[in-house]
Amino acid sequence: MLATYRSILREPGAPRLVITALLARIPVGINALAIVLLVRRATGSFADAGVVDAGLAIGAALISPTQGRLVDRFGQTKLLVPSALVSAAALIGLVVGVHHHVSIAVLTGLAAIGGGTQPPMSASMRALWASLIPEPARRDTAFALEAVLTEVYFIAGPLITAVIVAVSNPSVAVIASASLSVAGTLAFATSRASRTWRAAKAKRTFAGALAGRGMRTLVLSVAPMGLAFGTLEVAMPALATRNGDPAAAGILLGAFAGGSLLGGLLYGSRSWPGSSAQRYVFLTAVFAAGMAPLIVAGSIPVMVVLMAVAGLTLAPVTACSFALIEEVAPPGTTIEAFTWLFTANMAAAAVGAGVGGAVIHSVGIRAALLIPLCGVAVSFLLALAGRRALASGGEREMGSSTSAPVGAGGGGGAGGVVGVGGVVGVGGAVGAGSAGGAVGVLEGAGGADDVPGRVGAAVEVRRPLSSGRPGRVGGARFLAAGLILVAALLGYRARDGRSDPHRRSRRR
Repeated sequence: MLATYRSILREPGAPRLVITALLARIPVGINALAIVLLVRRATGSFADAGVVDAGLAIGAALISPTQGRLVDRFGQTKLLVPSALVSAAALIGLVVGVHHHVSIAVLTGLAAIGGGTQPPMSASMRALWASLIPEPARRDTAFALEAVLTEVYFIAGPLITAVIVAVSNPSVAVIASASLSVAGTLAFATSRASRTWRAAKAKRTFAGALAGRGMRTLVLSVAPMGLAFGTLEVAMPALATRNGDPAAAGILLGAFAGGSLLGGLLYGSRSWPGSSAQRYVFLTAVFAAGMAPLIVAGSIPVMVVLMAVAGLTLAPVTACSFALIEEVAPPGTTIEAFTWLFTANMAAAAVGAGVGGAVIHSVGIRAALLIPLCGVAVSFLLALAGRRALASGGEREMGSSTSAPVGAGGGGGAGGVVGVGGVVGVGGAVGAGSAGGAVGVLEGAGGADDVPGRVGAAVEVRRPLSSGRPGRVGGARFLAAGLILVAALLGYRARDGRSDPHRRSRRR
């Protein structure tokens, strides 16, 4: 099984790209957990922490598609380096703001800037894999390796956070995250492969990736998974704190990513029957079933096992959604398509973090852990209802009858959305995308790029663009952002009504 992966790493320049991209993406696994612990330590409230964490996810959700388009237009190096510097400055500003007791609104704004300007490393890495490896079969293996590496940083991030918090404090974890992001991004973006990469030329429209009905269906289905990643980012620290060991939150979220890594290795090591759409529907059902046992909210050892089991299907679901993008995304929009998955996952993760924090405060952890189950169950139902649209890979609408090369790529894991997070993987998806993942979701944080010269793939485009109603896409994005922000702030207001006077006096 591992021999196939080793052959990919023997490609010229691949080791540097893999190592530096991994270093630059580890902060995705650190940020959400470290920020939750940092804000909760300063304010005494997981609701406040959830709101600030939601800001991190909202920023990433709003800016990610724009970053994808900019990478396509200007290349990787010109975008990645400035993004890393701005993101690091915002995260360090967040630490300073917490220690000076600034308002939650200011902290949320800084988190949004830090998350929104996080470099799209997953998108860039997948584009380079497609350029380095022209053979379709080996390229699929490279994307499987990338999915596994996504889980690595969603495991490493929470564990690094746990170690730093145990020996120091959450502020140091956030500063370490900013430093890793800058160092890894600079090393990656100055490589020859990254400096010379250019996206394929293609006709683009205002609607972009969302012009395709199958693409819209996929985004709609992926989004509710972010609820799981965002909620787990807040619920696991709360559970660990309730059990007297706050640092164990990193172990719990790391177990989720560890299960996903194992599942991804097994999934990517063989071919599976059925179409991508059929597998996606099936895997979302299994993912939902894996979330159900979490509601026991038991001891730390029990929850480590349950989180690992729940994560087993995350990487396979994410990999399957990547395969679907190549089938349903309009030509010339692959990187934007992957960033839309990330946006959907992170947007839902923001709601999950904000609402999850409020539910934990007012009802309890066990009630909050119903949110991940419900979110993934809704994803399954939406995928089941839209399975025909997901299967219609021919709906790649670009406005005229023409043939165009299809960009090859993959996407990040929560954040994350996951990742998702992380999530958030952690960080949006818990992966939060989330953990990752996504919630590569999570990007996990990223997307993939159109690249010239994809071997043996061209699509005959037949449908007019007008059927996609592109004029509504931009407005829908900002409407969604407003709804997300309102939902997240509800958590803060619910907690603020019960604010303790000591915390308020510290703010003054």
